[in-house]
Amino acid sequence: MDIFAMFFAGLGLFFIGLRGFANSFKSSNGRLFHSLVKLAGKRRELTVLIGTFAGAITQSGVAVAYMIISLGAAGAINVRRAVPLIGWANVGTTGLVLLAAFDIYLMIYLMLGVVGVGYYLRLYDSERFRFPLAALLGLGLLLLGLATLKSGASHLNEVVWVNEILSTSPPSLVLLFLAAVLFGTIAQSSATAAAISVTLIVAGLFNMDQALVVLFGANLGSAICVYILGRGMTGVGMQLVLMQVWSKALSVLVLLPVLIFELNSDYPGLETLAAMLTEDAGLQLTLVSLIIQLVGALMLSYLGDTLMDIAEKVAPEGRAETMGRPKYLFDQALNDPESAMDLVGKEQARLVARLPHYLDSLRSEAQPGALPVIQLHTASLSLAAHCRRFISELTVRTRSAPSLERIAGMQSRNETLVHMLEGCQELSASLAHPFGEPMAQRMRNSIIEGLHALLLTLEDSLNDPEDDCEILLLMSSDRSGLMEQFRSDLLDSEASLSMESRRALFTTTTLFERLVWQIHNFARVLARSDRQRENGVESDLASLESAL
Repeated sequence: MDIFAMFFAGLGLFFIGLRGFANSFKSSNGRLFHSLVKLAGKRRELTVLIGTFAGAITQSGVAVAYMIISLGAAGAINVRRAVPLIGWANVGTTGLVLLAAFDIYLMIYLMLGVVGVGYYLRLYDSERFRFPLAALLGLGLLLLGLATLKSGASHLNEVVWVNEILSTSPPSLVLLFLAAVLFGTIAQSSATAAAISVTLIVAGLFNMDQALVVLFGANLGSAICVYILGRGMTGVGMQLVLMQVWSKALSVLVLLPVLIFELNSDYPGLETLAAMLTEDAGLQLTLVSLIIQLVGALMLSYLGDTLMDIAEKVAPEGRAETMGRPKYLFDQALNDPESAMDLVGKEQARLVARLPHYLDSLRSEAQPGALPVIQLHTASLSLAAHCRRFISELTVRTRSAPSLERIAGMQSRNETLVHMLEGCQELSASLAHPFGEPMAQRMRNSIIEGLHALLLTLEDSLNDPEDDCEILLLMSSDRSGLMEQFRSDLLDSEASLSMESRRALFTTTTLFERLVWQIHNFARVLARSDRQRENGVESDLASLESAL
């Protein structure tokens, strides 16, 4: 019984350490990982290094895959360039399998000793030492769990009935494969199953054939896990889920027949190759695990575009996702700042054109098939985020003072646009209140139609800023007196309006007043940007004339 308790305790310590180690990086260095993923998306030569590093640190290809999925769905990275990262993160997870093959007690004792001293000295209270202590504690418990697991497994052979079962009726390879698929699905990691397999093969409980079968089964199980976790996603999110699933499944599909052929014939294969490179059984299993992950990573690196084409057909983008992506922005445009700013202006014009549609479901003239406000708002914020990132990159690459001034105006417009989008969403939600009284309905309709006219004028001002900006500035000038009169009428209408309707209308007037102020501010920024552009053109013409 003591041997089984030791084995079970080792398993528990291993899982506690694995989760603690990964969580220490997520909580402390989430921004670092996001920055690294974005960097790899821009520079393909760093993909192998960054992907492997991310997998080695988190020890979960699934975790890295979902980090990439979240960034891809938000439009923060170039999705196609980030696809190989998913495969190379899986390669990084084999570091855990490698550690399981060695005697690491001395390293464990040193790490836990350092953590203990750090806790005693209250270094954990310092932000500077909190992350390294948490990471060392997680890694120490993980390795202690592996060592305890290995020690418990080595003594299982001493149990008579276990020895008899293993010697007289070894487990079916098919059943082992299915059990490994189940374990890989539950554990969300093929590296975990591989590390445990190394401890079992070193202890003599598994032979190499059985351990290799477990390796392939766990790899397929982790692919199933990714699909189960991401089955509710659509568009880009689902496409990246499929990339991780196909990376795992295709490596199994390619290499498992090689193993089956080797086990049923005298021809060499994976097991023979590993035996040629090292005599240590644990290292042999580690090498095969590395080969499996490398095949998946290389497939995503060299066949990624083809697989993404298939994924886009299997999981096409929805209307909202398409609206959330830029039509005019592309990386090469950053080399020409003036043209790039014009492209940003076109994207911002797309956002302004959507503002009146926040009211579509509230107006009597609403068009059928309008996108729900929640989806419209999410897509619009995503597009605004694309513009913000593009403007930031443009700022870094631009040296001309007039261009930098114009870029600053673009940035100001973008931030004001985000506030206007938020304001329209809040006002739309407030106006959706079921006003039952005729007077409340008239007030509500008056606000809706007045705001709709104002937003249409705002859209026109982008096309003809010289004339329409003046009209927009006049229409959106100080409305505080009008709003005060409106609120006064609400207070005088106690007999004809319910408390709920009056409260909703009070909230609506506040939101309306704030939104009108934001529109006025946007019109001022737009007029200033137009003047800056005209001055820039005049300056360029003057420079050209002087040169001639």
